[in-house]
Amino acid sequence: MIPDGYLGADGSAAIEFAMIPGRPNEAIVAQQSGYIWRVALDGTFAPQLWGDIHDKLTYDGEQGLLSVAFSPAFVADGRVYVYYTPGSPTPTVLARYHATATDLDESSGEALLNIEEYAPNHNGGHIVFDNEGRLYLGLGDGGGSGDPNENGQSLTTLLGKVLRLDVSGASGYAIPSDNPFNDGAGPIREEIFAYGFRNPFRMTIDKVTDQLWVGDVGQSSWEEADLVVKGGNYGWDCYEGNHSYEPAGCGDISLYKFPRVEYDHSNGQAITGGGIYRGTELPELYGWYVYADFYSGHIWAVNPGDTSAAVHLAQAPMNIVSFTVMPDGEMAIVTYDNGVYLLSAADADGDGVAAISDNCPNWANANQAMPAWLPRNDDPDCDGVATNGEELAGTAPLAQCATTATANDEPPPDAWPVDFDDNQRVNVLDVSQFSSRFNSGQMYAARYDFNGDGYINVLDVSRFSSFFGKGCTP
Repeated sequence: MIPDGYLGADGSAAIEFAMIPGRPNEAIVAQQSGYIWRVALDGTFAPQLWGDIHDKLTYDGEQGLLSVAFSPAFVADGRVYVYYTPGSPTPTVLARYHATATDLDESSGEALLNIEEYAPNHNGGHIVFDNEGRLYLGLGDGGGSGDPNENGQSLTTLLGKVLRLDVSGASGYAIPSDNPFNDGAGPIREEIFAYGFRNPFRMTIDKVTDQLWVGDVGQSSWEEADLVVKGGNYGWDCYEGNHSYEPAGCGDISLYKFPRVEYDHSNGQAITGGGIYRGTELPELYGWYVYADFYSGHIWAVNPGDTSAAVHLAQAPMNIVSFTVMPDGEMAIVTYDNGVYLLSAADADGDGVAAISDNCPNWANANQAMPAWLPRNDDPDCDGVATNGEELAGTAPLAQCATTATANDEPPPDAWPVDFDDNQRVNVLDVSQFSSRFNSGQMYAARYDFNGDGYINVLDVSRFSSFFGKGCTP
């Protein structure tokens, strides 16, 4: 969806991808280093610096800018929320800024919450909103190894928790009246929604069910994904996943909530919590929770409606750092240094189009080397020319095959685009017609201009050559 070539250096150490409310074709890509870039999903403008808070944070290891979230009412209130680490042992910060669709006002920052820290790791750090506009923030246990300060099970600290806050007021935040520990009595921290987490780095709230899912990064052996309920205790450091970790001082097993799914370190070493798929490209995954491992690139999905095992979807050759559910329910996969991708089905015929979006499964139907990235289902008329190339030259739609196999018995563009003489086979007769247009400097129709840039050049020669010797497939 957004290749690394477009983002360039602006995509290194990407940590968050979010659509800009009110701008259906624009998004932000936030870097862990503190720079936030505005990007065009169709590549119509180069990445533009939208916000810069690098001077407020320490970018090192697990430290830096860890999450950015727009207010659910951003179009009206212009509020943006960020979570970052100024540097250990300085408290981590949840802050609110004002912004427009094109610019963050760095001078408007208001620190809403400073969270005590004692080590540079396990900062958690994801911000999400529920359907009522309440802000959730996942926080790690404070760092070190094995939760040495026993923060996961302590209700007097915010560390190792998921918080829920009401940030709708003019300043600061309020504690929702239905938070599980909101009794006004103390010393329990009433911001707590759920506890017993080690490092809830990424989480999501399903917009249909309002369910909260958390990917909690494990210690030495197990990674877990939790379906989180209000007041739930998710076990750390008494348990790592479903397995006893440090039983001293722990209560009965009935006191704890256990993962919906776990995997051991033979499959990866740091879970990236995902999202609930609500798109149409992969109907078999509708309503499923999709997640990954940062280090191994494995991607899985699990059905929230039952207790079945997770299904392995793919292994990506990159570090997956976050998931974003798009407005249409499709799933964006954010990689740390390799761009942003859309989850799609396997390309069974090797033509560059996911099987579920592929109307033409029998031959290599669509050019995949366009100047900008292609929309899904980019060749709906199955003629071997991408839609945007056809529209550029004004020749859409083109037929896949000629009506008959007799050469030149019907006018173009009724023939297969690369079969210029209309005999249903690409051969030397077509080469001469194609070569006569090479490097002419003239604009040509999409039938000859396979890469859609308006001219016949070496990129088109390469594409044409891939069809040579092939017959038209009815």
